[in-house]
Amino acid sequence: MKAAVVAVSPDAAETVVEDAAAAGITHLWFQRGKDFSDAENKARAEGITTVSGKCILMYAQPVGGIHAAHRFLARIFGRL
Repeated sequence: MKAAVVAVSPDAAETVVEDAAAAGITHLWFQRGKDFSDAENKARAEGITTVSGKCILMYAQPVGGIHAAHRFLARIFGRL
């Protein structure tokens, strides 16, 4: 699996999707906080699996600070 995190503006994200598809990336994580729906749709049309609406810092090890607290709550409420 080849994966990448997309942490650019939504306007630039579609270009990132094109570059990712050309590079053989199979999974893209769209960082939480912006509307990446157009880029996500484009990625899925290219056969790329996407994740969105979640902060990468809650999942990337080691998880610390406020992200650890958010991860704990997400685990309790079944959203992890």
